[in-house]
Formats: sequence, structure tokens, C-alpha cells
Amino acid sequence: SSSSSSLSASLIADPSSEILLGPGAASLWQALWGWVPEWVMREQPTCVFRASRDGYNLRTLYRKCEHIQPVLLLVRTTEQEVFGAFIASELSERHGAHFFGSGETFLFSLLPNPKCYEWTGETDFILRGTDEELAVGSGGGAFGLWLDGELDKGSTSCCQAFNNAPLTSAGADFSCAAIEVYSLA
Repeated sequence: SSSSSSLSASLIADPSSEILLGPGAASLWQALWGWVPEWVMREQPTCVFRASRDGYNLRTLYRKCEHIQPVLLLVRTTEQEVFGAFIASELSERHGAHFFGSGETFLFSLLPNPKCYEWTGETDFILRGTDEELAVGSGGGAFGLWLDGELDKGSTSCCQAFNNAPLTSAGADFSCAAIEVYSLA
């Protein structure tokens, strides 16, 4: 979009990020910002949760993100792959095993190859959150992105909600090296 392309990379890059770092970080932030819907306030993202600082615990992630929308979830695996989700709804809307969420939510991969996977409209299985798991996207018997309650393991598969390829090159299961959540409000 025209407004996102006019933003400077320095505005949207977080120098303290443990996930998007190094010489290519600004261009990855720029790619991410280009996928974010126009209605999102164009201000500096604020890191509201960093697992290395706040603990590898999903309940803590929920608590730190309570009443904040939208948020950007970033995951770096032990294989140095980076991906995540733009979550347009408040995570406090979660109610047990029930799905919730807005069709503006999307999955993305950044490293090794930037790609955005928007909601297909084929299913309303957008988000599901319990104390034991967070799932983004479902349908067809698989989750687009799934994280466990200790935020150390996850999985990724093609799902109907986003018609995404697995977000890791190996597909399926992965181990988390870092997780960050940014407020875009």
C-alpha cells in the first residue's frame, strides 16, 4: 500500500528484537508492515512480550497482551527460521476450545522466504487459545501455527483458514528459540 511504503524502515524496526536482527532486519520489518491492514495505527510497534525476558509461558503471554489489539506474534526456531501471525483480535476473547477471531488475522513466514497467507474465508477456525496451547488457523485436521503452553515447541501445517504452506522448511514440528509479541495499537 502507498502509506506503508512511505514509512521509513527505522520507524518500524525494533533494535532490541531478538528475532528480527542483523543487517536484513529493516527489510523484514518493511515486508511485515506492508502486509498489515490499513486501519492499524502507524506508530512504533511496542514489544509487550519477550519470552527470554518474561518467561516461556503461554499464560504470561496472554496476561501481557490482555486488551491489546492488534498484535504481531513472532517466532524464531532453533533452525533460525522466522514466522508468525498478525492477530487482529484481542487474545482475551479466548474461551476454552472455541475458535474466535477476525478475518484480518494472517499467517506469515519471513526467513528464509517472506510470504503472507491471508484468511481464505473457507472456515471460521481463525484462533483458539487455552492455557495449554495457542492455535492460529485450522481446518482440514491441521493447525496453521500451533504453540504449546511452555512456548518451547510448536507445529505448522497447511490449514483451510489460510491455505498456507507449512511455515518451516521441514514442515510439521519445530522447537522455539525466541518468541516476541508486539502491540501495533
